[in-house]
Amino acid sequence: MNHDYRYLQKIAKRYNLKANGTKKNLLKRIKNYETQHKTKVLKGGQKKTNYFLKNTKLNQREQTYCRCIYHVAAQQPDWCLTEQAYDKKKAELQKIAKKYRIDHTGLKQDILDRILAYQRKNKLNILGKRKRTIAKGKKQCYNPYSICSKSTRRKGRIECFKNTNLKNLPKNELIALAKLKGKSLKELRN
Repeated sequence: MNHDYRYLQKIAKRYNLKANGTKKNLLKRIKNYETQHKTKVLKGGQKKTNYFLKNTKLNQREQTYCRCIYHVAAQQPDWCLTEQAYDKKKAELQKIAKKYRIDHTGLKQDILDRILAYQRKNKLNILGKRKRTIAKGKKQCYNPYSICSKSTRRKGRIECFKNTNLKNLPKNELIALAKLKGKSLKELRN
């Protein structure tokens, strides 16, 4: 990478390093610091921290997915994560399926498909007009897993938590992760 000298001085000052010397020495100091502290400065001057363990088996897309989950979860209201209100629709669908003696096991989409098939077959309107998100007051709950799956075009299950370095996770995302997992911060760290 070809950086100009002033840009390197700014980065060195941000890291509290000596900002004098040759361009080569300055670059060497910065790279050593970034390697030791697992940090990288982006073009805009923001620090990018590595959320994952050194020996992670996640590829780049999977890491992006996991970071997305933490970020989206941190933006959710607390009640949304603790109650997992974004997944209430599955419970509602299971209740409806039980009422009409339809198989209520499996994924949410499978249950919905069976209910819709039953509706068509019996010419009923069981579901009516239901909202896609469950709202409480003015705020809405969004499922971080589905949002991030769609944005990263990822399919399948990933063990994000096992590969995450909790020490490098920002505090608001760490708290959101604990609520998402239904654990306290102390339990999460152990």
